[in-house]
Amino acid sequence: MLSCIKKSLIRIHDYSRFSNTALSLPSDLHELLEEPSSNYWLPKFRYYLQNLDDKNKQSWRITTLDFILKLRQILEYDKLESSQKFMNEKLQNIVNERNQLIGELYSEFLKSDCLHPIAMSSAFNRERLLALCRDIMNKGAPRLFNEKFDDELEKRRRLYTILNEALNDFSVWQKMEKLYEKYIRTNPSPSGALAVLLSIL
Repeated sequence: MLSCIKKSLIRIHDYSRFSNTALSLPSDLHELLEEPSSNYWLPKFRYYLQNLDDKNKQSWRITTLDFILKLRQILEYDKLESSQKFMNEKLQNIVNERNQLIGELYSEFLKSDCLHPIAMSSAFNRERLLALCRDIMNKGAPRLFNEKFDDELEKRRRLYTILNEALNDFSVWQKMEKLYEKYIRTNPSPSGALAVLLSIL
């Protein structure tokens, strides 16, 4: 018995750092999506939303979460593009990848016959996002080498402004924040030795 307790204490010491990340519930939606622990908590939050959707025979909660994740994935390309100070093949590839994701965003959430259309509180912002996606889909990936770099910078600023406004729309980010706050209240995070023992079990 003493041997088992000793082993458990050793494991508590070894797993202490793990418990702080894997079992510590992120305090807000932004932290959930940013922290390494999101690999642990995000699927659980998604399962919570799926249950709510199934219970209410709706799908907007999961749709909104997927929309947020896709937007954030696209917005990561802003940093990649900004790291390139002049037109080159690497920048062209970055833009091609970004535009492919924008095409997916359009097909999954904005196209008239898509299975899970996204609802936004601002009709103006939704129309701007829809127009942006259609423009990129119709024109295809631009050949940046044929455009002035300053012109491309201005287009990029406008593009990411529209994407950010869509992400921060009340019916998108704020509604998901409120859902995450409810999720936190129903899932008190274990702390201290209890959290470590749970991680061992």
